[in-house]
Amino acid sequence: MYFKKIIYSKIFSSFSSNINVFQHINIYKYTPFLFFLTSGLGGMILPRILKSFYSYLYPPLPPVDKVQQEYDTQKEKFLSFCKESQDKNKAIDPLFYDKKKLQEFFRDKDNTLEPFWKKKILIQNTIRGNILMIYDPYKLGFSYYCDNKTISYNILNTMALKYTRMFSCVDFFMDNEVIETHSPLWDIHLNEKKKNDEQDKEKDQNETDANDKKQLKKALKDAPFLRSKKNNSETKTKTAPKTLSKKEKEEWEKKQAEKEELRKQEASRIRNKFIYLGKISHFPFIQTPTKQTLTSSFRSVFTSLLDGEHDLQNNRFDYKKFKAQQNNQLQQS
Repeated sequence: MYFKKIIYSKIFSSFSSNINVFQHINIYKYTPFLFFLTSGLGGMILPRILKSFYSYLYPPLPPVDKVQQEYDTQKEKFLSFCKESQDKNKAIDPLFYDKKKLQEFFRDKDNTLEPFWKKKILIQNTIRGNILMIYDPYKLGFSYYCDNKTISYNILNTMALKYTRMFSCVDFFMDNEVIETHSPLWDIHLNEKKKNDEQDKEKDQNETDANDKKQLKKALKDAPFLRSKKNNSETKTKTAPKTLSKKEKEEWEKKQAEKEELRKQEASRIRNKFIYLGKISHFPFIQTPTKQTLTSSFRSVFTSLLDGEHDLQNNRFDYKKFKAQQNNQLQQS
């Protein structure tokens, strides 16, 4: 108890001495300055000054695009895998490099390629939710299941980069932004289709133009002020507005030229094919094997009799056939 009293007395004596020090200070001299800091313009301006000073010392970090970051990392891994590994196309069957043989092979419903690639599954968690991806060898594209329908091309492309690297099928990836040279499968299967489609489109356009001209000639006889919408849209060309100055016109022309270049680049770009097949719950995780009917190779007289009885039961004798047979017999007699 004695020691406690000594400790308390020392604490209170130091506290009282500090209070006595503050009593000698004249606070009334500093009241205008304190009033300016706590209220009025000082209370509004000082926080902003401190905030700007803090932002100058510690500038905020730029926002990180996680999709682009993941795409860049997968792209680097894919390119290094293409350069280093010798078995980069180990899983691809040689039939893919022969178009006619592959088409003949897919005519069989019980082919082995489709179930083989259905077992190669990639599941990944993304910003848009979980995505399950497989490769469709018949359509030559990446099929995917996801609960969200609206998924950007970059997210699917990152998954395709990872898929082809994991399962050693680099030639299935056809995006020419990543690969410097075209995939051989593109030249074998899809490039010819593109040429044929372009030729068919040109033929259809020529036919439609000829039909439109014939219809216009007929219509102009009765309606002299008739104008075709198609011809008006074709003749219209984008020109700079007259109100712009010379510098503004030059800038406008430069922007138009850049837009045309981007459009040409997009037209020449080769993209991967992605096929949406529904929600993840629609994917058949349990793949049931095809039922095979077992037939015995044993043959004897009794089996032939049983087969004949089976045919008799299936092929019933009609009354019309009986009457026709009877009439034939009467005519012959």
